[in-house]
Amino acid sequence: MKTMMALSALFVGLFCNPLFSPEAAAAAQPGRDYTLVEPLRPVSGGPVEVLDFFSYPSAQCYRQQQSLAQWSAAMPGNVRLVHVPVILDPSRDESMARLHHTLQFLEQPDLLHDEIYKEVHVHHLDLNNQLSSKPARLDFIQQLGVSPAPFTAAYHSPEVERRLAEARKLQQHYQIRDTPTLVVDGRYLIKGLPPERTVQVLQEVIELTHRSTPRALPPAVPVAVAPPEPAAQPKQTPAQAPAKPVAAPPKERDLRHCLKLQSNAAVARCAAP
Repeated sequence: MKTMMALSALFVGLFCNPLFSPEAAAAAQPGRDYTLVEPLRPVSGGPVEVLDFFSYPSAQCYRQQQSLAQWSAAMPGNVRLVHVPVILDPSRDESMARLHHTLQFLEQPDLLHDEIYKEVHVHHLDLNNQLSSKPARLDFIQQLGVSPAPFTAAYHSPEVERRLAEARKLQQHYQIRDTPTLVVDGRYLIKGLPPERTVQVLQEVIELTHRSTPRALPPAVPVAVAPPEPAAQPKQTPAQAPAKPVAAPPKERDLRHCLKLQSNAAVARCAAP
């Protein structure tokens, strides 16, 4: 009897747990848990890219970010998580997107991403109003521990403008109309799931990506090979050394004609070498 009561209590506790559901234990299914992206975006063959399309004011994004932060802390090295701020209403969203891209350009730690979420959803900060003027904006980023001078220089820089334009292209390509939305490897789109289920489906889809698309290894670094040294010429021994040319013996001069000269001086001059 006690055993039956214990099993009943375990059964009720398990199924009454808000984190448990039959769907949470089921394998991810296309069309239900994720959809295929068409047309596919070219895959580089490097790390699996996970695009996190988000908006700071979204409560769903905030809850999902908490699960993503735990997952990314142990994320495999062959996976790359990229946060992409979505601009649905430029008058409301562009300043927040510009804030994110500026901090990324300044290589600020991802911890600030969580801090901004907390400012909005825990401390109830009106981020759009906080970024509407330069003094308020600088006051906010200094509270985050960011130096105002480089932030101001980068806020409207060409690089931040380029990042904003690239994010808009990604948003248009994947037809992002609501947040949060994840896109894995340019081919799998995940949205509308509870945060815990989202992370489970994300892990399964990443495994699916590895099985369906072998990732190319990084190119090997070419090793400089020194040219072969010329073979040492063997020293010539005296016997092998080429013989010096021997001068031909001088021809004997015929001096008989000198004797026919009449004077001794003329004979001497004629006989001189």
